[in-house]
Amino acid sequence: MVKISEIYKIVFVGLDFAGKTSILKVLAGSYSDLDRIKPTLGRERTEWDILGFKVINWDLGGQKQYRDEYIANAEQVLRDTNLLIFVVDVQDAERINDAANYFNDILHALDLLKIKCPVILCLHKVDPDIAKNPPIVKNLDWVTNLFSEFSEKHDVETNVFITSIFDRKSLIEMFSHGIGTLIPISILNTILDNFIKETKDIGVVGTILFDMNYIVVGSAFTTLNTRHTCFRTINAFTTLMRDFKGVYDEDRQISFNISISNGDIYRFTFSKFSELTSPFYLLIMGKQSLKVESAFTLFRKKYLPKIDESLHELIKKIE
Repeated sequence: MVKISEIYKIVFVGLDFAGKTSILKVLAGSYSDLDRIKPTLGRERTEWDILGFKVINWDLGGQKQYRDEYIANAEQVLRDTNLLIFVVDVQDAERINDAANYFNDILHALDLLKIKCPVILCLHKVDPDIAKNPPIVKNLDWVTNLFSEFSEKHDVETNVFITSIFDRKSLIEMFSHGIGTLIPISILNTILDNFIKETKDIGVVGTILFDMNYIVVGSAFTTLNTRHTCFRTINAFTTLMRDFKGVYDEDRQISFNISISNGDIYRFTFSKFSELTSPFYLLIMGKQSLKVESAFTLFRKKYLPKIDESLHELIKKIE
């Protein structure tokens, strides 16, 4: 059994109405709460278990009175921060400069506290139906350039993600990247890469491993194009598994074929593995000739034990 032995603090910051709380709700699958969200008053904390590690999300209210309080009491609020996620509403052009100044203040506070942690910048509310609209494209360029100046000023490497609550994949990719900067889970990518090499002859071209929260904890692909195609299916699978739990047996495999623009047809199969303490979900992408059962049988027999062993070793090293 994997024992929780490490606690990670993730801080979500940004102006009020930037969308911080909504991001956390979508990641947690709490869609029914979205219509009732009000501006966060002060600080709200939620705890998640990811791969046997405890993650505490700090959602900091973005009203000016709270922003001033956080900066004035930075040692109390930002102490022990392991990952900073700054959220910017790119539709709110009138407050982009305010958001940038707040970003600068937060990075300055981290400097004074001598905290060096990964930083993620969410260019948020880039909803799929407006993503290519000229005003949004203009704002994206503006925000990226403006915030990069402050990142360089404070010698901080900032990873930028374009996100929307209407594109769950964008949030999963963003948060999964953040988790990967905290927990050294690259060994899972190595295991999946070996799995692909062994199953290439039966048609496997890509795979994504999710934890019980549908956070991506590992992936491997034969090509970059394969990766892009596979990640585009995340919305479909996670929607089915989360939104249809009441009418669908999540222990059953889900499988369908997709014909992409160049005429290639790929088969996608999603399956749950309950053998470990915490369930895992595996998405396999293969050619039309993919031998699905052979691939999943091999994974369950040979590679699932490797994942379990690797997580145990990982926790031992961190302890």
